[in-house]
Amino acid sequence: MKSACFALVIFSILCHVNGFNTPIGVFRTQDDLVHQVVKLIADNAKNVQKDDENYVAVAEIRKRRNVNVTAVAYVESDLNSCSMPSSSIRSFCGTSYTSPTIMVKRLDKAMGLIANSFSTLQVTLGSTCSSAVKQILCTGAYPRCSSDSTVATYGSIASGCSGLSSCPANTISLNGQTGTQICTLSGRQISLTSCGRYSMNSLNSFQCGTLPSNITFPTWLIPELPGQSVAITNLRNTLSRAGIGTSCTNRWVRISCRNVPFCSSDSKKLLGVISRQECEAAINCLPNNVQAAIKLLYECSIFPDQNGQTYAVPPNQGYTNHASSVVISLSISGFL
Repeated sequence: MKSACFALVIFSILCHVNGFNTPIGVFRTQDDLVHQVVKLIADNAKNVQKDDENYVAVAEIRKRRNVNVTAVAYVESDLNSCSMPSSSIRSFCGTSYTSPTIMVKRLDKAMGLIANSFSTLQVTLGSTCSSAVKQILCTGAYPRCSSDSTVATYGSIASGCSGLSSCPANTISLNGQTGTQICTLSGRQISLTSCGRYSMNSLNSFQCGTLPSNITFPTWLIPELPGQSVAITNLRNTLSRAGIGTSCTNRWVRISCRNVPFCSSDSKKLLGVISRQECEAAINCLPNNVQAAIKLLYECSIFPDQNGQTYAVPPNQGYTNHASSVVISLSISGFL
């Protein structure tokens, strides 16, 4: 039953745990996912222990942020890389096409879990609503890559959107978007070969500091960046309220501040700075009950190994992780 409930945490259906209702969504950013899972657990089990560490002063956080170091990033994929979702996802969604690799990597674990638990959702939501949810999420999560991998196009979500009225309010959340907002993606085409600058100078000025002056992001991802600021704030607040220790909370916030993939200097590669090992360390600092829930939803293997392929990044073109070493392993495992 717990597994079914946490499966729902990914798909924004109302999950009932000891009488508590929480909206559930599919997340491309780990910080959104952790925020939702921790909130669900904390609201139903008030026994998470705090540690004795003091909260790190904002001035000191900003001081560490502004350290100027040479950095290297991990290669997530080619900028226009496309891949097949897993066979279980293709079967569940009824698809046989490729989608942007970064989306596939970030969503397959969660989508696989919900596919395996869909019979539970059908009972909870009813046939009309569950069918609408399935189409909206499958289509909204996996746009179809063109044969030359230059663009990806979202399929028609019209029938699913028409059935959304049969669902409870705020049933669906995908990357911070409501079902109604996802429906606007129907038929939309995104470029897989272009990069651009974000109009704001920070993902979250209070928690993360200023973005590198020349950092660029895939243009299709830029409209999602404002939601990242909210996710970062929610993550810190949720972890703190749940009694998660300061060092662990700061570890997750540091990850979330660098949790968006960025473009290489030549706009050929999609880069990240979070390694599998950093992800594992972040999960391991959480209480056991939270760890178990998080591990149901995604795997740290979606991130590159710290000893894997790297890419040299000028300090004004990518994030740094503020480590003590002279050469920093940049980390941006984005959205999802």
